[in-house]
Amino acid sequence: MDAYDRKVIERLREVRRIKHISYQKIYDTLEERGQYVSMSTIRRVFTSDLDKVNFRYEYSIEPIAELLLQNEGTSNIQIYNFIKHLKMEIDSFYEYIAED
Repeated sequence: MDAYDRKVIERLREVRRIKHISYQKIYDTLEERGQYVSMSTIRRVFTSDLDKVNFRYEYSIEPIAELLLQNEGTSNIQIYNFIKHLKMEIDSFYEYIAED
């Protein structure tokens, strides 16, 4: 797991703890927004040892982050999302070059 993901997950855990938000509430709210993250993934984001797991950012961390961090200033999450997506594009580019 890269440092960006780790930092966001740590912040998500802190926000969930402070606001006393249940896994079910996260799941239900995401579903209402038309975003699907399984209950097991939600639980893993908040309970797993970060050194032993990997998450597909755009399908698991991003929707939860947008939900829980929406009141922290959209600019912070937008900047994080931009950096993360840019990093993914750069990684894809390097993989493409390596194939040639």
